[in-house]
Amino acid sequence: MLWVTRGKDRVVSVGAGEGGFLTSTFSVLKNRSFRRVAGLFLAAWSIIAAVSAMVPFYVEHHMHHKGLLDAVFAAIQFAALAGVGVAAAHVLPWSMLPDVIEADKVETGHDRAGAFYGVMTFLEKSATAVALFLLGQVLGLAGYVEGAAAQPESARLAILGLVALAAWKLPPLTRGQHRELLRRLTAEAPKRG
Repeated sequence: MLWVTRGKDRVVSVGAGEGGFLTSTFSVLKNRSFRRVAGLFLAAWSIIAAVSAMVPFYVEHHMHHKGLLDAVFAAIQFAALAGVGVAAAHVLPWSMLPDVIEADKVETGHDRAGAFYGVMTFLEKSATAVALFLLGQVLGLAGYVEGAAAQPESARLAILGLVALAAWKLPPLTRGQHRELLRRLTAEAPKRG
């Protein structure tokens, strides 16, 4: 690849108002559309990461069937509803990002695609790390003992509660919120036309 592209590098000058790496990287956070897409993605993906991290604990310490772990993961991966939900949580925000980048380029005159994708990836990794750290802290406070064959009842209840909280009580978008969004979109559609 180096041999094929040798001598074809483009020299890009940084304008006076653009600043350096930190300025261009964090300036994408000023873009309202990006914040909305990133927020949607982080809300959905953090919950999916938390639930998937809790599955082994749930199967081993609540169901008491460690041997079922592979079957449970297979069911999660191949079940129609879970597959669609996970795909939507991951694919839809990433498919909206190019539109945000194009709108930003029209508005600012600068192509900052790399900054947008870099910040989105950083936010994804950071949110997942924070979610998993908090899960570990909650389990520790509940008395979870790593590697123990049996866990105290408080740890088992914490595992059950965390799974229930993440899966049922913290959806990224409730049906009521979705109806409200649709109502607002249909009300605003004639204004844009």
